[in-house]
Amino acid sequence: MASRSTGVARQLLTAAPGASRTLTRTAVPVARSFASSASHSNQSTSSSVTLDQLRDASRTLPPTRSSSSSGSANVESSNAAAAIEEEQFVLPNCLLPTESLKPTHGIHVATLHLRSYADGLPNLDLFADFARRAAFAIGIPASGVAHLPTRTSLWTVPRSPFVHKKSQENFWRKTHSRAIKLFDANDQVVDRWLHFLRIHALPGVGQKAELFRYHEVGVGDKLMEEAKALQRSSSTPVSEDAADKKEHVAEASAPEGSSAETIKKLADGIVEKEMAQEGSAEQK
Repeated sequence: MASRSTGVARQLLTAAPGASRTLTRTAVPVARSFASSASHSNQSTSSSVTLDQLRDASRTLPPTRSSSSSGSANVESSNAAAAIEEEQFVLPNCLLPTESLKPTHGIHVATLHLRSYADGLPNLDLFADFARRAAFAIGIPASGVAHLPTRTSLWTVPRSPFVHKKSQENFWRKTHSRAIKLFDANDQVVDRWLHFLRIHALPGVGQKAELFRYHEVGVGDKLMEEAKALQRSSSTPVSEDAADKKEHVAEASAPEGSSAETIKKLADGIVEKEMAQEGSAEQK
């Protein structure tokens, strides 16, 4: 019995490590298989997610391309429309920089002086630009706007003539000036330009034109001849009137005897005419 028990114990002892080995051997592969299956499942899930994402991306990519293409088409159409609008829209001449013609011969024809006080300074600059634009439109070469020195005047007057006579008050006045020179233009064209500026003058802006006229040599003799001709034409009617007045005065101042003689002569002439008419009638 003892031997049997010891044999059974030995069998149990030998079976226990084998069972543990088998268990471990079976357990390890199970664990490995579980881990591998878990890893496979994770990989499958991750791969399935990525595939889904790729499929979704592949499904959504064409619309994005179409949307991008449509967006680019919209942008291009909007740019084309903006370009067409820019081409169609033209800025007015008043907003464009002032143009001027270049002098051809450099002959100074006129100088326009513009003046205004401090209150009319905006109108002064505006009218100077307007004058240059008008000269360009007519075809007169003009220079730029020259800023002349500002004149400052000061008046000191008593504040009051009676009580506040000792206290004084100061008055300042600043005169701003501009100048524009004209070149190579006809006298009539310059006069027309100045007339146009006088018509469209701005309040508070004074104008003063300095004109330079060029004539041929010997113009003084021509002017003297014209002046003499005017004097002669004006003196002839005066002389005729004076002669008529002298005749009337002579007749009025003649003596009474001379007037009686003239009357007698007239009467004799009338009688002779009547006698001649009667003689011609008798002969017939």
